[in-house]
Amino acid sequence: MSHNDLSDLLRDAAEPVPARVHTASAQDLADRIVASTPPSTAAVRVPARRRTRFALAAGVVAMAAVGATIAVPHLGAEPAFASWTPAPAPLPAADATAIVDECVPAAGYSLDEARAGRVVGETRGDYAYLSVITDGWTVTCFRAADGEILSPSLFEAPVTAAELGRTGVEMQAWPQSRTEEGYARLMTGRVGSDVTAVTVTITGSAEPRTVQASLQDGYFLVWYPEGLDESSTNTTTLTLTLTDGTTVPSISARDLHDAPRLG
Repeated sequence: MSHNDLSDLLRDAAEPVPARVHTASAQDLADRIVASTPPSTAAVRVPARRRTRFALAAGVVAMAAVGATIAVPHLGAEPAFASWTPAPAPLPAADATAIVDECVPAAGYSLDEARAGRVVGETRGDYAYLSVITDGWTVTCFRAADGEILSPSLFEAPVTAAELGRTGVEMQAWPQSRTEEGYARLMTGRVGSDVTAVTVTITGSAEPRTVQASLQDGYFLVWYPEGLDESSTNTTTLTLTLTDGTTVPSISARDLHDAPRLG
């Protein structure tokens, strides 16, 4: 549980059960936690995490103030995530290597295993995002515009290509991460052999928007700026485009987070 999650729970608990919370020891604990500075790790929110295969990574930096509600903040004269694009561009190999070398050890996984696996990545403006994939685990790595590298999500025991079949899809990461510019939703996964494109549609408190995912060797990844409150109102869906030109629409990201859709 992160500092923010614990802080939120204490705030919520204090109102409906004042007699219990406002004992001297409990109130003192609540006051100290709410007033304290967040630690420099584990600043990740993951909605409705019920699958044990997902885990939170250390090494994610908390830059925003506790409890701040930031949709898309402005830093000076430039809006946050100003260079972000809804369509991805390739990630240069040298950049991928540098990110993996820093991110994977920080996440607690073997760099040798990572180098024996595969890396899929993309850029959107000044930002880089990649997924390191092995037979037993995946790690996502995000490089912010200021060069800071975050490792917001770990995932173990992915399903096999045979289980995904032609039209299946597995979500391997879906965290909301906090950066110096605000919040971002990151997503990675694997699709069946007949899938040629993945499109993400986001509906919630903000205006509906569509984002094109990168797709390489059956693995997809995508990220986009997101308001903090969208983590509870999010109704994100995926649309798969198949080799015959047909589509599989309205696949709930939240449902995929709970269990893969096998083809």
